[in-house]
Amino acid sequence: MGNFSYETGLPYSWSQENCEQYNEYEKELASSHQTIDRTIFLDMGDELLDSENTLSKYNEKANIVTYSGGSHSFEHIRQALPIIDQVLFN
Repeated sequence: MGNFSYETGLPYSWSQENCEQYNEYEKELASSHQTIDRTIFLDMGDELLDSENTLSKYNEKANIVTYSGGSHSFEHIRQALPIIDQVLFN
C-alpha cells in the first residue's frame, strides 16, 4: 500500500496485513451498544482516501464536517478549531 512516508520521505512499509489488524476493533465497535458523539472532519479533496466512501460509511454514525477541496493532510484545521473547541469543552 505504501513504501515511504509522505511526511518524512523515509522508507516505510504499510501492507494489507497492517490494515487487517484493526478488523477485531471494528467488529467490537459494531457490536457495542455504547453511544458516543463522534465528529469527523473531512477534506473532500483527499487524494488518499475516498471521501464519498467515508461519507456513506459514517453518515449515520458521526457528525461529519466536510470542506471543499483540501487534501489528506487536512488543510482546514484553522476552520475546524471552533468545532473542535465545542466538541471538547462543551
